[in-house]
Amino acid sequence: MEYGYHEFYFRIAYHPSNPKTGILIKFSAHALEYYRTRYKELFGKDVDLHGILQALDTVSVIVDSDSGLVFSDVNYRCSRIDVYIDYIDESIDITDLYKGLIQQTYIIRNSNGRKNQSKLFGRANADKYETFYVGNPRQRNRRLLLRVYDKKTEELANRNAFRLDTAKNCDNWIRFEVEFSENYAHDLTDALKSVDNDSFHSIILNAFLAKYRFCYSDKDEYLPVTSVLLDKNVASSFSFQSRIESDPTIERKISYMLRGSGLIPLLYVVNEVWGESGVKYIYSLIDYAWKRFIPSRKERAWLKNHKDDLSKKTLFYKERTKE
Repeated sequence: MEYGYHEFYFRIAYHPSNPKTGILIKFSAHALEYYRTRYKELFGKDVDLHGILQALDTVSVIVDSDSGLVFSDVNYRCSRIDVYIDYIDESIDITDLYKGLIQQTYIIRNSNGRKNQSKLFGRANADKYETFYVGNPRQRNRRLLLRVYDKKTEELANRNAFRLDTAKNCDNWIRFEVEFSENYAHDLTDALKSVDNDSFHSIILNAFLAKYRFCYSDKDEYLPVTSVLLDKNVASSFSFQSRIESDPTIERKISYMLRGSGLIPLLYVVNEVWGESGVKYIYSLIDYAWKRFIPSRKERAWLKNHKDDLSKKTLFYKERTKE
């Protein structure tokens, strides 16, 4: 569903034949800014994401006048929340930061000190990087993605940019933008339902610092890009809930075994023809094969490189479903 023409992205989706699936509302940061501006014009006060979530909490009953359906105890959650930190006239060099991470002069750690193992992807223009990602921007079903980019250049390239005046009046403007999805977005949703304006900004800052702290690799010291945030940070009780972490490589292998290898369809056929005794026979063949398995040199090398990291995680597989 789309109304009017605007530069920003805003969509509402629903399934008319299956109302139990709920309503999907997806909007960009530009759309949120437009909404906030219009809200203030109409009601004379400011509103932000936490205010919108808290307003939704007051909705207890929805009545569909056409169908007569009554929906009570309305539930909602954000499946994705993007937050950003802007550095305006802080003289941050994206190229230096990206090359430092590539060369491992710099590293990224989370609030528990664990090193970020995500792959890096950069976009260069004449040996100068204007954007880089921590994580794969093309990966589906990702929970985290950090994009660091030249916001001033992006705004100046768009004459209809929402903050064009800011871009024109600053020397440099670098944005660190994090995409929180799945459980991380759910945790943020729960936290933002009951905060005031001051706590709102503290929670956003704590969410960023929980996952991304830029450090020097050869000394126990943060880069200025992180230390300035720690200096400004206000104490907050927010933290992401601890969950079982599985290694993505192992998870992919398990997913392939269950969904792509043909094992499950084989068990289905065997069970339909020979019953449970046939399925047990297949299990016995698998047991026989793995007990006599001899790993290749490549497989032994992979295990040597990953065993320590894997041992710190719990063997766990969660079936991924679309929201």
